Amino acid sequence: MKHEREWQGVPLELSAAWQKIFSASQDGIDVDGLCPVCGSPSLHHWFDKPRPFEAGYERDGFRGHGGLWEWCSSCHSYEHYSGLVPAWWHDVLTVDEALLTHDPEAIESARLDSV
Repeated sequence: MKHEREWQGVPLELSAAWQKIFSASQDGIDVDGLCPVCGSPSLHHWFDKPRPFEAGYERDGFRGHGGLWEWCSSCHSYEHYSGLVPAWWHDVLTVDEALLTHDPEAIESARLDSV
């Protein structure tokens, strides 16, 4: 099912509060806390499949390189990063990688379809 949303980046003046909430969460896709943009308790994050480290370049506490999406389902604010996928992350969604873009539309659609 295709869901239509307009996504926007997190305002610069709220990025520190945004990052603080998301960096404290290690509980899966749903993030505890209120969105700094709209005040809603509908925050989520998702890491794509990690690309394994090359031999000799492993990092303790991480599974590999990958992408990270952080978003609010209510106001459609989001951030997207490339970086290291933490060892605690266990994917709970089936997301078509061909549909992944900078915004979290494909991930949010998969999340809503799984509920």
